[in-house]
Amino acid sequence: MIRTQLTVACILLLAAMTLQPGCKKVKVNRPPDRPEAPGTDYYGLVDDTLPFLCGAADPDGDSLRYRVDWGDGDTSDWTEPERSGRGVFILHSWHSAGTFFVRVQAQDGDGMLSDWSETSPISLAFAWRQTYGGASDDEAASVRQTYDGGYIVAGTTSSFGAGMADVWLLRVDERGAKIWDKTYGGPAEDRGCSVQQTYFGDFIVVGQTCSKGAGGSDAWSIRVDLDGNVVWDRTFGGSGSDYAVSVKQTFEGGFAIAGVTCSEGAGGEDIWLIRTDASGNLVWSRTYGGAGSDVAASVWQTSDRGFVITGTTDSYGNGGKDVWLVKTDSTGNILWSKTFGGVENDYAGSGQQTSDGGYVVVGTRGVNDGDVWLIKTDAEGGVQWDKTVRETDRDHGTWVEQTKEGGYAIAGYTYSHHHYDSDVWLLVVDGFGQDEFINYCGAYNLNDNGVCITQTSDGGYIAAGNTRSHGAGMCDFWLIKMDWGLGPFLGSRPNHEHGANTAPQ
Repeated sequence: MIRTQLTVACILLLAAMTLQPGCKKVKVNRPPDRPEAPGTDYYGLVDDTLPFLCGAADPDGDSLRYRVDWGDGDTSDWTEPERSGRGVFILHSWHSAGTFFVRVQAQDGDGMLSDWSETSPISLAFAWRQTYGGASDDEAASVRQTYDGGYIVAGTTSSFGAGMADVWLLRVDERGAKIWDKTYGGPAEDRGCSVQQTYFGDFIVVGQTCSKGAGGSDAWSIRVDLDGNVVWDRTFGGSGSDYAVSVKQTFEGGFAIAGVTCSEGAGGEDIWLIRTDASGNLVWSRTYGGAGSDVAASVWQTSDRGFVITGTTDSYGNGGKDVWLVKTDSTGNILWSKTFGGVENDYAGSGQQTSDGGYVVVGTRGVNDGDVWLIKTDAEGGVQWDKTVRETDRDHGTWVEQTKEGGYAIAGYTYSHHHYDSDVWLLVVDGFGQDEFINYCGAYNLNDNGVCITQTSDGGYIAAGNTRSHGAGMCDFWLIKMDWGLGPFLGSRPNHEHGANTAPQ
C-alpha cells in the first residue's frame, strides 16, 4: 500500500514538472517513413555505373541517410544526411548479367530505421559489348551473324583506308574479338550500308562510291571471300547521285539491291530496285516514285519470289513524308503499294515478310517530335495493327526483324533520357506489338544510336550501333551482344492506333 502511494506521488510530481514553465517536453522520436522503391532511368549494361534515386520523408522532419541493398550480396554504405523528403542518387554497377532486386532503407539522426522499401528489378542482359574504330568517324550500318557463330559488320570509316571515307568491313568471332577488317574505296567518299553472308559462305556488301562509276556517286556492290579479299565489284548509276542501302541474296543465287537514284525515274529521288546475277551483272532495274522525294530503306525477297521494299515517300500519302511499302513480282513490276502516315513527317526504317505471309515495318512517326512506330500488315498490305512505342522525347525506329518466337526485335535511338543526346534503344515486342523487353545503351553527354539488330543462333541478340560515348575516336562502331532477351520491361507505355492509305498503283 505504501509502495502504491509512492508510485502515484511520483507520477503526479512528474506531471507537475512537465507543466512548469521552462520545462521541456520529452521528445517522442518516430522512425522514417518507408522509402519508395529506388528508381533509375537507365537499364541494362553490365559494368556500367547506374544511378538510383532514393528518397523518403521523416514524420519528425529529421534529416535522413540512405543505404541500398543491391540484390547481389552487396549493401551500400550510409549516405551523408539529406533533409527529409529530398532524394539522393546512389551509384552502383553489376559485373554479370541477370535480374537484381534493389531496395532502400532510411535512417534518421537518432538511428531510427525505416522499413525496407519495395524492390525495383534491374535487368542486365549483355554478354559483351565492344567498340571498333580509330581517331575519326567510323559508322556502322549493318550486322549479320556468320555461319561459324561470329559476326560481320559493314559501315564507313574515316579513320582508315584510301580516301575521305571508305567502306569498312569488320569480321569478329562470337566474343567480339576481331578476326580481320578491310577497307574498300578510292580517294573520294565511299560508304558501306548493308552486308550479308551468301549461301556459299562469302560476303556481299553494298553502299555508295564517289571514287568510281559513271556519275557524282553510284551504287556499289562488292563481293569478298572469307578473308575479305575482293572477288568482284560492280557499280550502277548515271550522271546524278545514286546509292544502295540494302542487299538480299535471292533464291536463284543472285542479288536484290535497294537504293536511291537521281539519274533515273520520275522525280528528284526515286526508290531503285536492282536485280543482278550471282556475278553481280545487271539483270534488270526498276524505279518507283513520283514528283517528290522517294527513298528506300530495305528490300526483302518474298515467298512468291517477288520483292517487298520499305521506304519513305513525299510523292504520295497524307501529307509531308509517309512510310511506303511496295510489293513487286519477280521482275519488279508493282503488284500493290501502301502508304502509312498522317499530316506530319513519318519515316520508314527496315521491313520484312513475316511468317504468316504478311509484312512488318518499323519507322518513326512524326507526332511528339518522333515515336518508334511498328506497323503489321496482312499479305495485301492491309493494316492488322500498328503501335507507337514512346518515351518522353524524340524516339526513332531504324530496324526490325521477326524473332523465332513470333515477336519483333527493334533497334533505334531515343532522346528521352538526356534530351539533347541520344541513346541506343533496343526493344523486343510480342506478336501484337506489346512491350516485352527493353534496354537503353549510352552515356549522359554524347550521342549514340542503334542501326541494326538480329536474333542469334543461341536465342539472344546482336545489335550494331554507333557511339560517341565510348571507344577510340569521334564515333565508333558499337556491337552489343545479349545472351537472352533484353531484360524485363519496367513500366508501361501508351500504344496508339493509326490508319493507312493506298498509294497510286
